[in-house]
Amino acid sequence: SLSPTPPATIKVMEKDYTAQGVRWDLTEIYPDLDSPAFLRDEKKVRALARKIEKKYRPPLCDKKLASPTIWLSCLREWDACLTAFYRLYAYVMNRQYADMENPACRQKLSEVQQLSSEIEQKLLFITLALKALPDKTATRLLRHPGLADYRHYIRATRRFRPYTLDEKVEQAISEKALTGQLAWVKFYQEYKAKFRYPVLLDGKRVDVIEAKARTLRYHPDREVRKEATLALGRKFRDEGPLLLHAFNNIFKDHLKESRRRGYLSPIQTSLL
Repeated sequence: SLSPTPPATIKVMEKDYTAQGVRWDLTEIYPDLDSPAFLRDEKKVRALARKIEKKYRPPLCDKKLASPTIWLSCLREWDACLTAFYRLYAYVMNRQYADMENPACRQKLSEVQQLSSEIEQKLLFITLALKALPDKTATRLLRHPGLADYRHYIRATRRFRPYTLDEKVEQAISEKALTGQLAWVKFYQEYKAKFRYPVLLDGKRVDVIEAKARTLRYHPDREVRKEATLALGRKFRDEGPLLLHAFNNIFKDHLKESRRRGYLSPIQTSLL
């Protein structure tokens, strides 16, 4: 038969339950936000994007020149550019999650989001050219053995052909996102990061951040679980009007774009 868990084990579980004192070590990615390696990769991503646009825009926009070999070369270089970018982005996002109130992290995140917009606008011609391909040409790409790793991407991208706008409009949508939907998302995250939730732990009333309050909902002590749940509910109730305003603006932005693209419903893009 199964024996009950020894008391010593239960004590260890309670002590380590919230991973208190654990800090992410991100130095394997970059030493710091302003490290030479980070700044070098920022420049590298911009240079790669410029190179790809200069090298591939002319042939990809000419359907007679856009052979499977050209597409394979382009997608590989684009893949390398995005891989380098997401290394930057993942590092900054994880740094911010580890310290939501660090102004240097917030500033660097804004810079990386701006870089994302620049790359998207510069290389938008790739997805537009892929969507504009005649079905027979697209089938040739899908059958090309060298493009096997990109078959899913090609199929998924071409599903949005009926809802794609011309390049200037697509660029405008991408550019305005920084001061539209993304701005509201950033506001929500930064505003909510300042929230503190009062809970009773070890006989003392302490204010904890949201991540810890959510973790405490699974604490072995029922009263701690109850305290954490009520603290979260009260805070979101009190801040409800402002958070609702942010959510509404995010939704309205998405709704307007969906209508302009010709979707029948705001959720249709998630169902394709």
